[in-house]
Amino acid sequence: MLMQFLRDQQRLLLAINVYHLRKIQVAGLHNHLSDMQKSYDRAWSKVNLLTARVEELWNENKVLREKLGDFNRVERALGRDTVEMIVQREKSLEEAQRIHNRARKRNIDREGR
Repeated sequence: MLMQFLRDQQRLLLAINVYHLRKIQVAGLHNHLSDMQKSYDRAWSKVNLLTARVEELWNENKVLREKLGDFNRVERALGRDTVEMIVQREKSLEEAQRIHNRARKRNIDREGR
């Protein structure tokens, strides 16, 4: 009788242990699932950001292709040599302006001291 009681108590304790171990296992899986969900959400967020950036670049590329087409039309209308001469003259003017601005800034800096 006492042996039977002890065996029943052992079975009951074993059943309780199995129950708690399963709860722990489920909780661990739930935490793992939660971590995986967070990781998935971060990855999806990055995908959305990259998709938006690709769309921006695609639109920018489209605008640049249109400008290139316009430039080619101007080049055909005026002639390549004329356009090249105008571009070189503008670059020279820009460089001269940069040099002038640097010199003026140096003079202002020296006067301020």
